[in-house]
Amino acid sequence: MNGGRAFQRLGVTALTLTLAASQTALAQPAVPVAPTAVTAPANAREAHATETSPRIAPDSPRASVQRFHELALQGRWVDAARYLDAPATAPAEAATLARELSEVIDLHVGWDLDALSVESTGNVEDGLPPRVDEVGEVAVGRGTYSAIRVQRREFPEGARWMFTRATVAHVDEWYEHLEGRWAREHLPPSLNARGPHDLRRWQWIALPLLALATWLLGRLVGGAVRAMVNRVVGRVAVVRDATVGDRAVGPVTLVTAALLFGPALDVLSLSRDGEDFVMAGQRAVLSAALFWSLWRAVELFGRAASDTQWAREHPASVTLVPLGVKVARVVVGAVSIVAVLSALGYPVASLLAGLGIGGLALALAAQKTGEHLFGTVAIGFDQPFRVGDWIKVDDQEGTVEAVGLRSTRIRTLDRTVISIPNGKLADMRTETVSARDRYRVHAMLALEQTTAPEAVRAVLDAIRDELSKHPRAAGPAPWVFLRRIGESSLDVEVSAWFEAQGYEDFIALRSEVLLRLLDLVAGAGARLAFPTRTVHLARPPGGA
Repeated sequence: MNGGRAFQRLGVTALTLTLAASQTALAQPAVPVAPTAVTAPANAREAHATETSPRIAPDSPRASVQRFHELALQGRWVDAARYLDAPATAPAEAATLARELSEVIDLHVGWDLDALSVESTGNVEDGLPPRVDEVGEVAVGRGTYSAIRVQRREFPEGARWMFTRATVAHVDEWYEHLEGRWAREHLPPSLNARGPHDLRRWQWIALPLLALATWLLGRLVGGAVRAMVNRVVGRVAVVRDATVGDRAVGPVTLVTAALLFGPALDVLSLSRDGEDFVMAGQRAVLSAALFWSLWRAVELFGRAASDTQWAREHPASVTLVPLGVKVARVVVGAVSIVAVLSALGYPVASLLAGLGIGGLALALAAQKTGEHLFGTVAIGFDQPFRVGDWIKVDDQEGTVEAVGLRSTRIRTLDRTVISIPNGKLADMRTETVSARDRYRVHAMLALEQTTAPEAVRAVLDAIRDELSKHPRAAGPAPWVFLRRIGESSLDVEVSAWFEAQGYEDFIALRSEVLLRLLDLVAGAGARLAFPTRTVHLARPPGGA
């Protein structure tokens, strides 16, 4: 449910931003175009392409078609009609033909000006008659196309390329079969005006509404998938995560909406350039949705792997599985960014090449980060400790809470958290207290020096017998020996090993054993000594 709510908030935010963009588009006037360019470059990449483009001859096919498109964007149809070879046509009728031809090129051909020649003579290698170039083709039937061509004409004010008479003769026929013609003829000019990316203002308004409709359909599909997945999860014993269905709702909704959005665009009759822009966004959203699904799948796979019989038989999985999930997420995130940028039309190959060139500088600047990352890998495979273990590192000790990609967090006895970089931790001396298989109780009993040897032997035998018969004794036989005769005591050393369920259980066990030792000493008639020293003062000869 959390994933669904998060996606719902994301969808509402995206819808709000889209509506804001449409309002901005409505508030802008018709796009003004300089006489030497169709539109201003959309980004630095296009600006660079414009700067490096070849010189365009003013009487070339590209210059003439570009000027015709500029006039069409400004709605100056009478001036645009000057580029139509229709001498016997009235000015009003010629302006109508110019508008209809612009609409036909918008939908069926697109304004691919880079494909047109920049030379005054046109393209002399296209197999067409001299002084004739082709702009594109219009589909008039299944497998049948009609060409849109321009031809060079000489005039007193200078030569220019004009749409041929054969092209002009077919404009009415092409326009009659044009999709979305009703909206272009009946909507007010303010809504029919062109906005950014060659999209009309009414299309900018319709796009978020269409996205909302496809998202609602996606929600229905997501709900159906959740119910089906939950039903399957309830029947399959291998899958134990009850949140699988809820986590699938968001990605399934977004994938379904992105898939439905493409075919639904036909109702808007977008221009070729506008459709390319919208479809690039649709591909980017679809890529993001697919990688979101993969991101969720990695998380669920990590949970499932931690709950398998293999994980229970291999305690190292407690650290390795979360570490593998984190590494997989980093890889999925990096690949998803590259895929989304590629779908948006950015030169990913150039970007990766630039990253390769800057990789050396990045590696030099991130030496410590790389060191910690390799330390994480070493800790993951060597397994000196695991999450939940009690360890001692230098003068610090505590419970391992998490092993991250960069550092390991340790919860101390004071309930503070210490973060130690993994690169340093891999080289440090660490003591894993939780890894011991038994616990040792060690004590030094100082008996009074006046204790008789028989009483000392009784104390040793009683302690040895008691510890050997203890129900939780483990490991080798207990060590009970008279270690030394000290200055003020007879020192008895006691070491015994026991089984305990953790450190807290061991503390209680040790207290019980030490109290029993006191009982045995008292039962043998001996007493513990206090640190004492006797000083004898000798009288010097002849002294007072």
